Amino acid sequence: MKQLEKLEQDYQGKTGYEMVAYAIGEYYQHRGEQYDKNTHPEYKNDWVTAVEWYQKAIATAPKSIEANKARLAIQSIENEMVHIVSKQKTSPQQTQFVTLEYKNCEHIFLRVIPISEVERNKFFSSDKEKYSYLIKKKYVFDTDIAVPNEHNYREASGHFQLPALAMGHYYILVSNAPLTEQNNKGFSLTSLQVTNINAAYRNNDKGNGIEFFVFDRISGKALPGATIRVEGYDSYNKNTKPNAIEMLICDKDGKCTYNITQDRKYITAYAIWNKEKYCVCDKYVYFNTNGSKNYHRKTDYLFTDRNIYRPGQTVYCKGITVEKTESKGNTVDMQVVQNEVNKLELFDANNTKIAEIIKELPCKHIFHKECLLKYGFGK
Repeated sequence: MKQLEKLEQDYQGKTGYEMVAYAIGEYYQHRGEQYDKNTHPEYKNDWVTAVEWYQKAIATAPKSIEANKARLAIQSIENEMVHIVSKQKTSPQQTQFVTLEYKNCEHIFLRVIPISEVERNKFFSSDKEKYSYLIKKKYVFDTDIAVPNEHNYREASGHFQLPALAMGHYYILVSNAPLTEQNNKGFSLTSLQVTNINAAYRNNDKGNGIEFFVFDRISGKALPGATIRVEGYDSYNKNTKPNAIEMLICDKDGKCTYNITQDRKYITAYAIWNKEKYCVCDKYVYFNTNGSKNYHRKTDYLFTDRNIYRPGQTVYCKGITVEKTESKGNTVDMQVVQNEVNKLELFDANNTKIAEIIKELPCKHIFHKECLLKYGFGK
């Protein structure tokens, strides 16, 4: 940093000053990423300093390459963000708090929208499509929350108490802009069910079924006579009708067992009690019902060098494919896969595929690739 400060003094009023100003801004931006209130509290306002130096670079030579890079850097630092974290299930008697995480905001707009069971299972190709659908629906609660902003471009969070809600399904929608159909800023949403039912499940000891336990959410007492409705699908596509439906009645201890009849099936299980319906699980099951015959399945693991990227940054990713051998629901062997082809796909915020990478697994088992990102959100 001392060398940069000396260069800044030497180049004041001269050609190339914008390069020095940009370099100093980049230094403070990178140092600001290391901020920790316990170990490096002095880095807290480094992003403010970075923006000031980037602005000097732009003012000195507005059409230079450094000025264009400085604008992108400022855009990433000043980017607004809001995110909601909430329990997925709660009871009418419980006080429900949600956590709001935000950046560069002074107001958060929150809306609670009731939905039906059919709407809960409705398929949307993206969150943007879901937002367009929900914003037209009637809501039971809508508010504008003023949140503290220290103007240092840091993420912050706080808790907000929801009003009492009747039993049913809801979506909670938040944004840093008014919740209208024309909203072109960021938003976040989460689902919530208000119910008196709770349930748990586990694989049974024989490895060929799933045990369910249904109980009261407040008292914890078992609900004898509760019904478990199990819907079986060939795949995750919920737009198709289930190929099998089985109704199970819980015993005096609130328990029942679903016996799996094929090697692989996607199931959705609901607990039903006093006209309430509660989704217990929504998962693939990988049990083998053919005696001692083993079942093989492959799982891919993908790793990136960080969670969040600035515009124009390169994403370094690595991956590994593992083949597991299972018997009666238990993993008995695990091997790393070699010499097979893997396909990686990159999607933007609208769930549109923007890149496809075909990579063969080398002998060292791990594939790796670099991708250049544009500004925005994706997966």
